[in-house]
Amino acid sequence: MQSPRSLPDLLLSIERALEEDGDRKQRCAACRTTAEGLGAKLPLVHRTGKLGAGSWKAIVREGVLRAGDAGTELERALGYERAVYFFLGCAAYPAGTVAFLLDAAALPAGSTFTPFDSGSLEKGFAVPADATRWATWDPASQRSVFEEHLGAGSDAPAFAASYVTAHFRAPLDYVRRPQQSVPDYPPYHGLRSTSGDRRAWSIEVRIHEDVDISSAGALAGIVLERHQMLAHLPDHVAAEVTVAGEEEDMTGEVVRRILARAQGGEGS
Repeated sequence: MQSPRSLPDLLLSIERALEEDGDRKQRCAACRTTAEGLGAKLPLVHRTGKLGAGSWKAIVREGVLRAGDAGTELERALGYERAVYFFLGCAAYPAGTVAFLLDAAALPAGSTFTPFDSGSLEKGFAVPADATRWATWDPASQRSVFEEHLGAGSDAPAFAASYVTAHFRAPLDYVRRPQQSVPDYPPYHGLRSTSGDRRAWSIEVRIHEDVDISSAGALAGIVLERHQMLAHLPDHVAAEVTVAGEEEDMTGEVVRRILARAQGGEGS
C-alpha cells in the first residue's frame, strides 16, 4: 500500500500556486485567521439512499457504514481495496435520500483524501485545465496526479484550512458553492471539470474500513429527504436529525447544518 504524501509537502504545492499570483497571495493572507479553525469544524458528509442490505435503514440500525470495494482502479493500484466515501465540509455528491454528517476529528489511521473526486478523475470528468501540461492524458497520467495529491485522512482538516483559504475570498464559500460552480481562484492541482461540477475541486475523504457511527460524538447529524423516513430511525439518533422535505432541498439542508457547525450555531 502506497503511503500518502506528508502534509508539509501538500501545503508546499499550494504555496507555490500562491507565489505565482500576488493578488491571490494577498487575499489568502487577509482571510487566513478566519480560516484557521475552519478545517476542524468541517464534518465528513456521506450521502446515500440505497435499498437492500446496505440501505440507510441498516446503517442507522447497526450504527455502521460498511466499506465496499474501492470505486476506482486508481485506489486499487496503490493497494487500497475497500472504502467508504465522504466529502469534507460539503454536499458535493448530489444524489441520495439520506446524508450522514460525521465528526472529522478522529479519522482512523490509513484513511486518505484528495482535493478532488477520485471517480471524476478516473472517468474523465476531471481533466487538466492546461492541456499542454501533459503530453498525453491517459490512465498513467491520472495515476500520477492521484499520487501527487494523495494525503493522509488525519491531515485532511488541517489541509482544508489552507486549501479553502487559497481558493476562496470568503472561506465558507467552499461550503456554500452549488453543484455547478468553480472556486474564486483556479484549483492548485490544475484540474477542471468537463461539466463545471464541483467534485473536481471538493475534498474527498476515503476511510478504508467499516466506520462505526454509534459511538458518542461520532455522528454530527443526519439529514433526511422526507418526514415519513423518521419512522425508521431509532430513538437514540433522533436528536441528530433534520428533514429537508423535498429532494431539491437536501443539499441546502446539509449546507445549513455545516454552516451552523462552522459558525458556532448560526446557519447562514
